[in-house]
Amino acid sequence: MIMKQIYLTIMVGLFLLPTTLISQNFSVSGLITRHNGDPIPDIDISCFNSTSSNADGSYEILDIPPNTSCQLMLEGEYEKFDDVTVLDLLLLRQQLISLNNLNTFQSLAADVNHSTSITPLDVVKLYNLILNKDDGIAPNWQFLNTNTATFPSQISVNDSLNNVNFTAIKRGDIGISSDYMPPPPNASSPVFTIAEDEFELGDIVTVEVLADNLEDIVGMQSTFSWDPTLLEFTSISGMSDIIIHTNTDSIDQGQLSILTVALSEINSASEFILFTLDFKALEDAPNTDNFVKMSDEMIPRQVVWSDTDNNEFFIVEAEYIGSEVQPVSVNNVSSEIEKFDVFPNPVKETLNVNVLLKDKSSFEIEIVNILGQTVFSKKYEGKEVIKEIDLSYLAQGNYVLSLEGTKFKESLMIMKK
Repeated sequence: MIMKQIYLTIMVGLFLLPTTLISQNFSVSGLITRHNGDPIPDIDISCFNSTSSNADGSYEILDIPPNTSCQLMLEGEYEKFDDVTVLDLLLLRQQLISLNNLNTFQSLAADVNHSTSITPLDVVKLYNLILNKDDGIAPNWQFLNTNTATFPSQISVNDSLNNVNFTAIKRGDIGISSDYMPPPPNASSPVFTIAEDEFELGDIVTVEVLADNLEDIVGMQSTFSWDPTLLEFTSISGMSDIIIHTNTDSIDQGQLSILTVALSEINSASEFILFTLDFKALEDAPNTDNFVKMSDEMIPRQVVWSDTDNNEFFIVEAEYIGSEVQPVSVNNVSSEIEKFDVFPNPVKETLNVNVLLKDKSSFEIEIVNILGQTVFSKKYEGKEVIKEIDLSYLAQGNYVLSLEGTKFKESLMIMKK
């Protein structure tokens, strides 16, 4: 009888011992989004353990011991200059003269120099961000706790915490571009044409940029690019002495980024010379056209139109004649390409791309939006490639599809409806 009692006591102890040693761990989860609801993936967030936000912005930190007190840390590897454009500059200028009211999130983004107030100095700093000039100010991202309206702080984890959501605010990105598209039907659609002449070694070369249909256009940005072995840049000027802000850091590589917010002073629907670029010819002109282009190489092209009746800004599409990205026809493509067709165009869901090359080759198909952001990119190899590309996820508007190999590059405009 005694032996049985001892045996039972031991067995009960063996079963109870693990439960007294194992304690329940907790988790912290939520969403990380922009202030317009767009999810932010790949943000590292930590509290005892670490994780990263998923494609839909969700995250979950697991296995946090009870009674853990930690500082929530959020970090991202986003390029500081992406998404900060002339649109943001126009919104900031309006705020300073009390023509608009920024919401809480926009006001935090507008405080570019982190002084806790919005001043003209923020305008100066924003010019640097748009033109890819590093002013050394950090951090570029702030994460506001949506529930407490505070930045990440010390938390105590005594239970699993759900809906610990954060709004990601990027320094200088006051207006998220997608919120300002598409424009209304009455918005202007500017046309920029680069007029060039033949030249010889040693000539002073003047390149005129003609603009048409700039009615109520208030700001623009672009990159001018050229072959630095062919031309040496000397100066740029604007119509009626309009102020042009530039970044000349990459002049030696044949790139000049520019922006202006003085176009409202022109407000013209007829064609005129908007910019004049002066160069010195280092060689005779080649037997090709368009040796100076408006491109997206340093900063993406963007044009902003003002709805003066409602005091609102919209990003509008522009046509760039004589520049890098233009619609092309099958009869106009490189000799390395025998066929380059896309259909239907406009496209609603599935785009068919038919490519027939002169010889078997590897190439890339890329699609970019009007902000210069890549929305599709894939590499292929072969002589004849027929592919269906799902574009159902894209917003309505114009996009540029490029076909690029080692010996060719062709582009055409497609419209998503």
